[in-house]
Amino acid sequence: EEHMKEGSTGVMQQLWCVCHRLALACSGANDCVRYISVVETNLRQLWSLFENSNKKTALYAKAQMNMASLNLNENTKKAVVRKIQKACRTRWLSLGKAVKSLYQDYPAVLATLRVLDDEYHDAAAKGLFMRLNTFKFIAVIYILNQIIPILDTVSKTFQKGTITFSHIAPNLAYVKMKLQEETLSHKAITDAVKDLKPHGRLTLQGVEVQVTRQGMVEVDNVLHKYVDALVQHLDERFRNSLPLFSQLTVFDPLLLPSPDSVSFLEYGKDEIQEIGKIYAPEKVAEVVAEFELFKFHMARFNIPAPDKLTGETQTEVVLKKLLQMGTLFPLLSSFAEAVLSLPITNAWPE
Repeated sequence: EEHMKEGSTGVMQQLWCVCHRLALACSGANDCVRYISVVETNLRQLWSLFENSNKKTALYAKAQMNMASLNLNENTKKAVVRKIQKACRTRWLSLGKAVKSLYQDYPAVLATLRVLDDEYHDAAAKGLFMRLNTFKFIAVIYILNQIIPILDTVSKTFQKGTITFSHIAPNLAYVKMKLQEETLSHKAITDAVKDLKPHGRLTLQGVEVQVTRQGMVEVDNVLHKYVDALVQHLDERFRNSLPLFSQLTVFDPLLLPSPDSVSFLEYGKDEIQEIGKIYAPEKVAEVVAEFELFKFHMARFNIPAPDKLTGETQTEVVLKKLLQMGTLFPLLSSFAEAVLSLPITNAWPE
């Protein structure tokens, strides 16, 4: 979602919702790695197979209970039986839920698809079974089950009422670091191989898939290509907006030093100059002078702790107070009006 906002300063600033940016970066990376797109498509087809059929859903529930080796009453059954989840790009966390669902119940899914093929001659189930019952597909589900939670964690911090300007750059840096760690560790691939060995988690529940050297090479290539694509798309999606987001951290009260400290006088000078160049290029000196005084006011603001605020952040509280001080800070208050209207995120928590 792209927004063009013109504040009272007369400057047009182009920004995007950061949560949408993250989702678009992930979707773009998925499209760049063909086999990831194949997995996404099969997850949607798997959900569609069961979604509108009570008979198929009942067979799947029976397979899950058989895997658990339990004779359950109705109340306990609800706690054990899980539905196939839909992988939908318009909901940030749905792909992760779909992957987790298949990861947890892979043997039950394969068993159900086999029954639908053998006893009901279901062509769609047969096709899904053939594609899912391979080492490559299983290993990539394991890879996604490791990688998507990293992205989900940041996606949740990028939702309305939780994010502030100072969170964006370090959160993105954290994501890229964790993604590179996954590439180096190969943990997901190692776990998949382990679970397919004799007495492994999947093998003990009837999954019979051969692990070959060629298969290992293929999934290793998928892992590296996928992480590289994610890092590249994250950089591309946030490249234009990150500098301004980083400069606006000067209004975060948690970052403001104590007025008694040596660093207080120098705090924010570079950032406010850059903001002044954007919003009032002919009045940069006046902008800096207003901010020098505003820092002392900001230090005295009585701002609730983050866990006491609902639907807004401490930075937004500071900007709203600044907006009310237009007589004393005419330039900064006009900036506050423009900044408050920027769509840092419009995604509500899921």
